[in-house]
Amino acid sequence: MFHAKSLVTCYAGFTHFFDEVGRKDLFSLRNEIYSYFRGRSNFYRYSNAENG
Repeated sequence: MFHAKSLVTCYAGFTHFFDEVGRKDLFSLRNEIYSYFRGRSNFYRYSNAENG
C-alpha cells in the first residue's frame, strides 16, 4: 500500500524565459535581467540550476 521514500529533485530553469518577448524589446529586457543577476555568468548558473 505504501511506496518507498525516494529523493526527488525538482527545479525550474529559464529555458523559455524570452520566448514571448518582442524582438524590439529583447535587447533592453535582456540587459536588465543580466544586471539583476549581476552578470551573464550568474544568469546562466541560475538558468542551468548550478550551485554557486
